[in-house]
Amino acid sequence: MLALAVLQREAVRSTEWNRRGIRIEPYEAQPLDEIFARKPSIIVLDVWHAAPEQTIACWQIHDLFGIPVLAVAQSANAKDIVALFRRGAADVVSDSASVTLLAARARAILRRLGTGTAVPPPSLRWSGTVVDLARQTIRRDDAEFPLSRNEFTVLMMLWRAGGRTCTKSELGAALRGARNVDAERNLRTYIHHLRRKLEDHPERPRRLVNAWGRGYRLILEDSEPAAAAHLVVRLPDPANPEPSGITPLASYQPVT
Repeated sequence: MLALAVLQREAVRSTEWNRRGIRIEPYEAQPLDEIFARKPSIIVLDVWHAAPEQTIACWQIHDLFGIPVLAVAQSANAKDIVALFRRGAADVVSDSASVTLLAARARAILRRLGTGTAVPPPSLRWSGTVVDLARQTIRRDDAEFPLSRNEFTVLMMLWRAGGRTCTKSELGAALRGARNVDAERNLRTYIHHLRRKLEDHPERPRRLVNAWGRGYRLILEDSEPAAAAHLVVRLPDPANPEPSGITPLASYQPVT
């Protein structure tokens, strides 16, 4: 299986990963469509030594493809560790941990998640509108609109909610993870921009709708891959190297 790593060089070079059956490669902020083609099983992210763009990109990969993140934290502050779990980390370990422990934790995460993790489709389609998640663009009526980093984060949060309302605080927390310090204050601006790109009539939205006093939700009922929110792709399990399960992406299977 393949692990993408944002770690110090010595940790990446350790032979302990191979002993655990993990092929580890450094992550250098490759485009998301290239990551999709490489099909990693896990991300190992040293959040205190990573460059800001690496951290942002790793969380976007997690949000987009459902790939679990093993976070390596320098701080023993419980508040910081809780914040990483809230952001989506599958586990958090200290940067003083040995590579042996890191590799064992990575294996344990994949065993624990062997029951399945949701993976979104490469695009959403409805009424002439195509949202290309890998390229982070929206195509509508022969026009293509790029998504900013913050617009993409909001859209992925809403998609992964599967039609549930995302509160303003939830969306704000995700945006703050994208280094947006004015997240909640600017949320209405990102929603406005998304509606202009998604909706035929942005002033009367049918896709990205308000839940008054609470937040926003994305209406998926008649989009072509709407049922994909309920499908799973199974991650490799050492006890079951050929896992079965419904895969919403015929081309996506983590490399073993």
